[in-house]
Amino acid sequence: DELATKETITENAELRSTELVVDLGGSGLPTKAITLSLDSESNFNRRATIAGSADGSNWSLVAQGYLFSVQTSLFSGTELTLHFPETNYRYLRVVVFNDDNQPVAFGKKVTLRSLLRSIVFPVSAGKQYALYYGNEKAVTPKYDLARFFRYVESISGPGPSLGCQIAI
Repeated sequence: DELATKETITENAELRSTELVVDLGGSGLPTKAITLSLDSESNFNRRATIAGSADGSNWSLVAQGYLFSVQTSLFSGTELTLHFPETNYRYLRVVVFNDDNQPVAFGKKVTLRSLLRSIVFPVSAGKQYALYYGNEKAVTPKYDLARFFRYVESISGPGPSLGCQIAI
């Protein structure tokens, strides 16, 4: 599935940087990596930071790293992905520091990554189950199943159908 996002790219003359802001359309979607695209090929190696925000105004630093594209006779390689601890901010901002170099021509297409999560539990035919979620004060549970899951045979096939979401 594709996620509809809105991206904006601006040049910050004061910081000598390129800033790309992604609006996920709402908070709560966990992300752990962002991959940028290029509009044109060029050789560069730039320091970059990624920050998150719930409102698009107040930013918190999430991680930093390096982005590069090098095509020479001795080495060819590209790294356009920044990895970071999982967050659920609505807005993500990548700042690429150009220093005294020309800005990199980044494209407006970005790819976000997250972890695939599954819920595993024994089921009985003909029964209905409810999934309760969203309690921000709940602590992460620790179950024995996590320690011996690799020894459990799971049945692959169509998953359960979900009913309507009900706020309680």
